[in-house]
Amino acid sequence: MSLPLIFNQQENKPIIWHQNQAINAYQLIRMAQELAQHLPKRQKVLNLCTHRFHFLVTFCAILIRQQTNILPPNRLPQALNTLFPKADDTYYITDDKTFILDQACFFLEPIEINLNPVEKIAIPQIKAEHLACILYTSGSTGTPQPQAKTWRMLVYHAQAMAIHLQQAGQENKVNLVATVPPQHMFGLETTILLPLQQGYCIHSGQPFFPDDIKKALETCPEPKALISTPTHLQHCLESDLVLSKLDFVLSATAPLSKKTACQAEQQWHCPLLEIYGCSEVGAIAHRQCTIDPYWHLSKDIQIETQVEPCILKSMALEIEITLPDRVRLLPSGQLELLGRGENLVNIGGKRSSIEELNQHLLQIEGVIDGCYFMPEDNPEKTTRLIAFVVSKNRTKKQITTALKGKIDPLFLPRQIIFIKKIPRNAIGKINRQELLHILLSI
Repeated sequence: MSLPLIFNQQENKPIIWHQNQAINAYQLIRMAQELAQHLPKRQKVLNLCTHRFHFLVTFCAILIRQQTNILPPNRLPQALNTLFPKADDTYYITDDKTFILDQACFFLEPIEINLNPVEKIAIPQIKAEHLACILYTSGSTGTPQPQAKTWRMLVYHAQAMAIHLQQAGQENKVNLVATVPPQHMFGLETTILLPLQQGYCIHSGQPFFPDDIKKALETCPEPKALISTPTHLQHCLESDLVLSKLDFVLSATAPLSKKTACQAEQQWHCPLLEIYGCSEVGAIAHRQCTIDPYWHLSKDIQIETQVEPCILKSMALEIEITLPDRVRLLPSGQLELLGRGENLVNIGGKRSSIEELNQHLLQIEGVIDGCYFMPEDNPEKTTRLIAFVVSKNRTKKQITTALKGKIDPLFLPRQIIFIKKIPRNAIGKINRQELLHILLSI
């Protein structure tokens, strides 16, 4: 059985906005087919393209060539050499000349944009069980783990994401601007698979600074939406970024506080929606926390909470995984997130979670960014919590005093370390190993 590379796209509707030009499905296919003819005859491809337009064309060309996209968790040479030892059937493709590592590189020259009308052409068909891509977990709590995805699974991920948006009241096939990279699951689902399979359109940029986000949104016609992460959204709010005429903002990778969500909805005059998911299964649930703190589960998802850790089953994907988070199923069928199992803090018989403590820390006036850190368990010693903080005008005493009124004294940080920047990956998740390295270097 085969499934179309592009589905549910109207003939002349843009699939991607690039340099203020609208590129439709047929034009994209033509460019991808031309590129596919020049790709090396190998099976696996590290798709390291930094520009979303280049990534999309390359992603499609690799599938047309019946090869496999490998999406590493980052582009650091050390990580690439560790995760991907040199093999005869693997090469990598990049649009960045400064990132040519060796002869196994295929450098992607800037793609010539031919906007001449394209006659209706056959949509490439991809075998449903073709290994379309291998992406990786974030590695925020350890070594990134590979997640193999067939084309059938990716098509399902697109359908599931679209259903979550529809159930949240967003049925328009909007133009999307995203701050998230396409190499991570959330970015792949929203910025690549939704346009390919569900009739959405993506802006080709990946704006980082608030002013760049505003400019990118201004170049997109209505209806439109912003795809981002809690960390990035918080920076936008702190900069007093004014956005208008948005249908919605979509966030993932970590739950938002109700305070932040309320501020965003008031400032940008649109609903702020959240997706909960994981690399293994994709989007699992959605919510709008300003209306309801609990999550609405996908219909095909079953979660067994009688065991710990919980077991998640996806009927559509026919897979079963151990859920990394602690959860509670409500009588309504909704889901309550209780935090990561490995982030549970138990001191003096009292329990909290790193996520909850981080929320209190980040709400302190003058704290730009910060996080709690729990050293490895040592049964011979009492757990001593540490807080890493980015702040220009707060002192350790002021931070401790502010926390005293919000949390149990047992969970006050015994050490506060000021640093210039919290180490986060491209989707805003904290790198524990880098924090440990900072701690050991003090």
